Amino acid sequence: IERNIAYYAGLLGHYVGDGSMPLHITIHHDGWQGENPDGFATSNVHGPVEAYGDAVVNLERLLSLIRPPKVIENTFEEVIEYLYATNGQVKELYELHKEGAFRKRPINPKGQEFILRAVSRSSQMLLDLWYTAYIKSGEE
Repeated sequence: IERNIAYYAGLLGHYVGDGSMPLHITIHHDGWQGENPDGFATSNVHGPVEAYGDAVVNLERLLSLIRPPKVIENTFEEVIEYLYATNGQVKELYELHKEGAFRKRPINPKGQEFILRAVSRSSQMLLDLWYTAYIKSGEE
Protein backbone atom coordinates (compact mmCIF):
# COMPACT_ATOMS: atom_id res chain seq x y z
CA ILE A 1 0.00 0.00 0.00
CA GLU A 2 2.76 2.45 0.94
CA ARG A 3 4.59 1.86 -2.35
CA ASN A 4 1.41 2.45 -4.32
CA ILE A 5 0.79 5.66 -2.40
CA ALA A 6 4.34 6.86 -3.08
CA TYR A 7 4.08 5.90 -6.74
CA TYR A 8 0.79 7.70 -7.34
CA ALA A 9 1.86 10.70 -5.26
CA GLY A 10 4.98 10.99 -7.40
CA LEU A 11 3.05 10.53 -10.63
CA LEU A 12 0.60 13.21 -9.56
CA GLY A 13 3.53 15.48 -8.68
CA HIS A 14 5.01 15.03 -12.13
CA TYR A 15 1.80 15.93 -13.94
CA VAL A 16 0.93 18.83 -11.65
CA GLY A 17 4.43 20.20 -12.13
CA ASP A 18 4.14 19.83 -15.90
CA GLY A 19 0.81 21.65 -15.72
CA SER A 20 2.49 24.80 -14.40
CA MET A 21 4.79 25.06 -17.42
CA PRO A 22 3.02 27.06 -20.14
CA LEU A 23 4.98 25.27 -22.88
CA HIS A 24 3.45 21.95 -21.78
CA ILE A 25 -0.11 23.00 -22.58
CA THR A 26 0.10 24.81 -25.88
CA ILE A 27 0.79 24.11 -29.53
CA HIS A 28 3.70 26.55 -29.10
CA HIS A 29 5.60 23.98 -26.99
CA ASP A 30 9.06 24.63 -28.47
CA GLY A 31 8.59 27.67 -30.66
CA TRP A 32 5.75 29.80 -31.91
CA GLN A 33 3.63 27.96 -34.49
CA GLY A 34 1.66 29.57 -37.31
CA GLU A 35 1.06 33.28 -37.65
CA ASN A 36 3.66 35.13 -35.58
CA PRO A 37 2.96 38.88 -35.57
CA ASP A 38 5.07 39.43 -32.45
CA GLY A 39 8.17 37.81 -33.93
CA PHE A 40 8.58 35.19 -31.23
CA ALA A 41 11.20 32.43 -31.54
CA THR A 42 10.03 29.53 -33.68
CA SER A 43 12.31 26.86 -32.21
CA ASN A 44 14.61 25.99 -29.29
CA VAL A 45 12.52 27.57 -26.53
CA HIS A 46 11.46 24.70 -24.28
CA GLY A 47 14.83 23.31 -23.22
CA PRO A 48 16.46 26.65 -22.41
CA VAL A 49 13.44 27.82 -20.37
CA GLU A 50 13.39 24.60 -18.32
CA ALA A 51 17.17 24.72 -17.82
CA TYR A 52 16.82 28.32 -16.64
CA GLY A 53 14.13 27.22 -14.19
CA ASP A 54 16.44 24.55 -12.78
CA ALA A 55 19.12 27.20 -12.26
CA VAL A 56 17.07 29.95 -10.60
CA VAL A 57 14.59 28.38 -8.19
CA ASN A 58 15.41 29.59 -4.73
CA LEU A 59 13.89 27.30 -2.07
CA GLU A 60 13.57 30.01 0.59
CA ARG A 61 11.78 32.39 -1.80
CA LEU A 62 9.64 29.54 -3.12
CA LEU A 63 8.52 28.47 0.36
CA SER A 64 7.54 32.06 1.15
CA LEU A 65 4.99 31.87 -1.68
CA ILE A 66 3.27 28.71 -0.39
CA ARG A 67 0.25 29.06 1.90
CA PRO A 68 -1.16 26.36 4.19
CA PRO A 69 -3.05 23.62 2.31
CA LYS A 70 -6.77 23.77 1.65
CA VAL A 71 -9.34 21.12 0.84
CA ILE A 72 -10.37 21.30 -2.79
CA GLU A 73 -14.13 20.87 -3.07
CA ASN A 74 -14.35 20.30 -6.83
CA THR A 75 -11.09 18.78 -7.96
CA PHE A 76 -11.95 18.65 -11.66
CA GLU A 77 -12.91 22.33 -11.82
CA GLU A 78 -9.82 23.41 -9.85
CA VAL A 79 -7.49 21.43 -12.11
CA ILE A 80 -9.12 22.82 -15.26
CA GLU A 81 -8.85 26.36 -13.86
CA TYR A 82 -5.19 25.70 -13.00
CA LEU A 83 -4.42 24.53 -16.54
CA TYR A 84 -6.28 27.44 -18.15
CA ALA A 85 -4.37 29.89 -15.96
CA THR A 86 -1.09 28.29 -17.03
CA ASN A 87 -2.13 28.44 -20.68
CA GLY A 88 -2.85 32.14 -20.19
CA GLN A 89 0.87 32.67 -19.52
CA VAL A 90 2.12 31.36 -22.87
CA LYS A 91 2.41 34.78 -24.49
CA GLU A 92 4.10 36.28 -21.40
CA LEU A 93 6.67 33.47 -21.49
CA TYR A 94 7.40 34.16 -25.16
CA GLU A 95 7.67 37.90 -24.51
CA LEU A 96 10.16 37.25 -21.70
CA HIS A 97 12.06 34.82 -23.92
CA LYS A 98 12.26 37.46 -26.65
CA GLU A 99 13.69 39.94 -24.09
CA GLY A 100 16.34 37.40 -23.08
CA ALA A 101 14.88 36.98 -19.60
CA PHE A 102 15.71 33.26 -19.48
CA ARG A 103 19.47 33.59 -19.88
CA LYS A 104 21.36 32.23 -16.89
CA ARG A 105 24.03 34.92 -16.69
CA PRO A 106 23.25 37.33 -15.34
CA ILE A 107 20.01 36.07 -13.81
CA ASN A 108 17.17 38.25 -15.00
CA PRO A 109 14.76 39.09 -12.15
CA LYS A 110 11.76 39.07 -14.51
CA GLY A 111 12.56 35.59 -15.75
CA GLN A 112 13.25 34.35 -12.24
CA GLU A 113 9.97 35.78 -10.94
CA PHE A 114 8.04 34.13 -13.78
CA ILE A 115 9.60 30.75 -12.96
CA LEU A 116 9.04 31.15 -9.22
CA ARG A 117 5.37 31.99 -9.79
CA ALA A 118 4.96 28.89 -11.95
CA VAL A 119 6.75 26.58 -9.53
CA SER A 120 4.91 27.99 -6.52
CA ARG A 121 1.57 27.53 -8.29
CA SER A 122 2.37 23.89 -8.99
CA SER A 123 3.68 23.36 -5.46
CA GLN A 124 0.50 24.84 -4.02
CA MET A 125 -1.73 22.80 -6.30
CA LEU A 126 0.09 19.60 -5.44
CA LEU A 127 -0.02 20.38 -1.72
CA ASP A 128 -3.75 21.07 -1.94
CA LEU A 129 -4.40 17.89 -3.93
CA TRP A 130 -2.44 15.71 -1.50
CA TYR A 131 -4.11 17.38 1.47
CA THR A 132 -7.55 16.94 -0.08
CA ALA A 133 -6.89 13.26 -0.73
CA TYR A 134 -5.74 12.80 2.86
CA ILE A 135 -8.71 14.61 4.40
CA LYS A 136 -11.29 13.03 2.11
CA SER A 137 -9.83 9.55 2.54
CA GLY A 138 -11.36 9.52 6.01
CA GLU A 139 -14.86 10.38 4.78
CA GLU A 140 -17.48 7.69 4.57
